[in-house]
Amino acid sequence: MKKKLKRLAPNQITELSQCEIFVFGSNLEGQHMGGAARYAYDHFGAEWGNGVGPQGRCYAIPTMHGSLSDIKPYVDDFIEYARQHPMNRFLLTRIGCGIAGFKDKDMAPLFAEAMKLPNVSFPKEWVSRLLYYVDPKERMKQLAPPVINMEVLQRLCEEHLYTIGAGNMLRVKRIYWICMALSFALCCISNLLIAWQHDLCLSAFSTDGEVLDYGSRRMMVVLTTQWIACSYEISGAALRGMGRSMLPTLITIVGTCLLRIFWIFVVARHWHGFQTLMGIYPVSWMITGCMMLTALYLTFRKMETQEAA
Repeated sequence: MKKKLKRLAPNQITELSQCEIFVFGSNLEGQHMGGAARYAYDHFGAEWGNGVGPQGRCYAIPTMHGSLSDIKPYVDDFIEYARQHPMNRFLLTRIGCGIAGFKDKDMAPLFAEAMKLPNVSFPKEWVSRLLYYVDPKERMKQLAPPVINMEVLQRLCEEHLYTIGAGNMLRVKRIYWICMALSFALCCISNLLIAWQHDLCLSAFSTDGEVLDYGSRRMMVVLTTQWIACSYEISGAALRGMGRSMLPTLITIVGTCLLRIFWIFVVARHWHGFQTLMGIYPVSWMITGCMMLTALYLTFRKMETQEAA
């Protein structure tokens, strides 16, 4: 059933990604007085006086001027427009089922042809009705997830580059901070629990007193400072998710590989001791984290500037 969910538009559409289009019902005069039309005018760039077609980040379909047969040509125009713009994802509202007074069972069939388009998402009230107008074989594709192999997955990635929420910087930042907070919290809690029971953990590997002593000292350093590593792990994942895979790779190589080699051959040569050797963990995590956070900040700034332009 997961495949079916991809055809559902959100119940309440309050934000759009760079590729998403808000599809709403309007009137020919373009007087967006209420309902989805008013929301489109207030938030998504719908134009006053324009009641038909693409405008801002929306698409208007007039429904207030006559019968279903009068509305259908405008629906057909929308379907053709969606077919010609495969890189956009069109989020349909319950067009015509509000102020216009039509019922879902009457409006949904007008959009049956759009079920063939993978970039059109429908209100949940319409999907079950629309499936009756789809060929049985196609209906199974809509309801049952296909067997995916790498070849099919690669083709789908090339064909459908749009993603729900793609390019929405507010959403990206919100997810980033949620992940960062969860990583810090879980890392601190789990590491402190292990540090509290470090003798028990070490006893599973050795009973030698000297080994236990070195192991305990190492665990105290690593477990109490490893939370710092979350700063570059999560930031690096965010950069990769935004298509900047090379930058976090280079930062990680410099911070966690080259810096540690430098530490061993330069720092440890002048300051001997086990604690000096262990000090490379928090030092390398802090330096790598600072570099990764700086890279992420600059990337955010660049993307926001491009979005504003």
